[in-house]
Amino acid sequence: MNLTTVSSTLDWLRTPPFEIWGVSFPLIDLIGALRLSIVLRQIKKAKGGESSNTQVSPWITALILFGGEAIMCSLLSLTPGFLIYPNITLLFMGTQFLVNEIMLEPPPFRFPVELGFAVFDAFGRALLLCDFAPALVAKHPDPVVANSPLALLITSEVLTNGGFFFVNLLNMLDPSGWRVDRTPPEALPWGWTAVDLWTAPVVTALWASLTHWRDQSFWADMHSNYLNLGRSGKLDEKPAALEAWTHSDARSLCIVILVTLFICRTWWNMGPLPSFKIKQRSTPTLSVKPSSSTTSIELSELPSTPNSIRKRRSKQSRGKSVTQAE
Repeated sequence: MNLTTVSSTLDWLRTPPFEIWGVSFPLIDLIGALRLSIVLRQIKKAKGGESSNTQVSPWITALILFGGEAIMCSLLSLTPGFLIYPNITLLFMGTQFLVNEIMLEPPPFRFPVELGFAVFDAFGRALLLCDFAPALVAKHPDPVVANSPLALLITSEVLTNGGFFFVNLLNMLDPSGWRVDRTPPEALPWGWTAVDLWTAPVVTALWASLTHWRDQSFWADMHSNYLNLGRSGKLDEKPAALEAWTHSDARSLCIVILVTLFICRTWWNMGPLPSFKIKQRSTPTLSVKPSSSTTSIELSELPSTPNSIRKRRSKQSRGKSVTQAE
């Protein structure tokens, strides 16, 4: 997949399709709002819910969308963007309201549809990890925090999964009501293996190392070490300095990686998996066919009869014949 093609596709998704009518929302936000609204209805139906509460569902959508941003902005002493620019908030909450009112029954999960949306989700996730998270950390007034690699990785993790963590913690999509009676999936053993959890810091770290984010030697050295992973060189040899990638090229590579991971996840959860046939051992066939009332099982058991039992049977039959003769 050409990185230029990926970058052009992302630019097309970020173009407002209805700008001539005064609607400045890009296509990726319009599709994303509709996608999230329908998915929440599908999840609630899968848990046994019949109808969706129109008064509560839009606020759950807002929590998923801006929960992580609210947490990180409070830690970074910044003002959340949804307090200054409420357009995206109104778009997602309004779309959830319309979906609840118009769509009486959400469509079931279908593998071909989810496979296509896996590609779309990768573009949106790349914007969050490669654009929004670094820009949020860079706004901090303290240069130590603004240039901190750890702050960047934590921000990408919380922005991606913070909102859904609270939804799972409070069981907001459970039809029986909100409650805290179980451990969220993210905190369970091996919960970190979920694709959404571990890809957030990994993809952000990959993008930052390729672009040498904020001209930091930490990310530049990590970029140089990529070439030495499979190279058996000397230990004292210093890694060669590499040129930084452009922002769009590094982001396009992250999109390709996310597309691959999201497609594999969708295929694993919903797609057809290969079935491996186990070759059964063939049972040996008998050359002599059994007579009318004798079965093959009886024939196989006859040779295994001990000699003592055979002798005892022959004596008993001989005794019976003597008594009959008398």
